[in-house]
Amino acid sequence: MERLQRNQENNRVWHRLILFGVLGLYIIILLVLLFGKASSTRTINLVPFHTIADYLSHDKPLGISNVIGNVFLFIPMGVYLALFRPNKKWMGSLLYILLTSVAAEVAQYALQVGAADIDDVILNGIGGLLGIVLYQVLKRIFKQKVIHAVEIISLVAGILFLFVAVSLWTGIFGVYIRIL
Repeated sequence: MERLQRNQENNRVWHRLILFGVLGLYIIILLVLLFGKASSTRTINLVPFHTIADYLSHDKPLGISNVIGNVFLFIPMGVYLALFRPNKKWMGSLLYILLTSVAAEVAQYALQVGAADIDDVILNGIGGLLGIVLYQVLKRIFKQKVIHAVEIISLVAGILFLFVAVSLWTGIFGVYIRIL
């Protein structure tokens, strides 16, 4: 009986290490993507949906990828906030995501590492909300095993993201995109 309890405790420790390891990797990727670009200009857009409309109306592939990327970049934050704050209301988590996004935009402007854009905050908020909803769906499907499901999905998504990012950065498949 004691050995079984010890094995269960070891499994919990490993699962937490995996979960926090993937979370740490996500935070590093988030910081690199938000602050890893050098820019010598300071621009700011405070008109909601201006940049989004411009990107979508002119069918700019890089612009469309920017819109999609800003949404997808904050989905994990929504999942992790819902996971680590299970008894909190979703509105509080969404507010935290929006405040984080606003802080990132202000820092980008101050550090001259990107354009400060209210549309990025809107898109990041949509992504965070999708992450919160995704967590709730996973919780309904996996019930008590939701933490294990998030671990596995995070690992697979993280590995897939790194593979795609490295592939695009190096141009392995004939497509080259400068990430930083």
